[in-house]
Amino acid sequence: MVRFLAYQGTDWIARVIKYQTQSVYSHIAYLWNDRYVIECWPEHWYQLLNVRWNKRPLFKGYKKGDKYEIWGLEVSEAHKTFIHNFFLGLVKTRAKFDYVAGFGLFTKWRKEKKGQYFCSEGCIAPLVKVFEWDHIAPWKVTPEAFVQIIQAAGGILIKSGGV
Repeated sequence: MVRFLAYQGTDWIARVIKYQTQSVYSHIAYLWNDRYVIECWPEHWYQLLNVRWNKRPLFKGYKKGDKYEIWGLEVSEAHKTFIHNFFLGLVKTRAKFDYVAGFGLFTKWRKEKKGQYFCSEGCIAPLVKVFEWDHIAPWKVTPEAFVQIIQAAGGILIKSGGV
């Protein structure tokens, strides 16, 4: 099983993301294990223009009291390895946040930037390959759409709570 964290942030940028994408979620991350996530999240607000994918302690930088959900999706061992290696590759290459497609979610002008991913785009990309979901363009997937796609694929809500 692979697991993902769906975060419902309440800070100013999370509120903008949720409003513009008509979502209850503001962020999606790959759950590495019970203690770490791989995500595209700035260490500090002043790094917003240089965000990269990295492995971080679970909930580091998240606002206390914000809600989250953990979603799981059954996959074969081979697919689990592929997905896990995809995320390790993002960390190893320090892949950049896809500002072009990310801001496109707000402006409705969208374009893919190869090798760069915003949060839900990066989390859905390996699933698109594994399940051959050719009809899904990762760079168009909002956090809300990510959760809906996971549910439609048989994903289950494992846990919900507050940071």
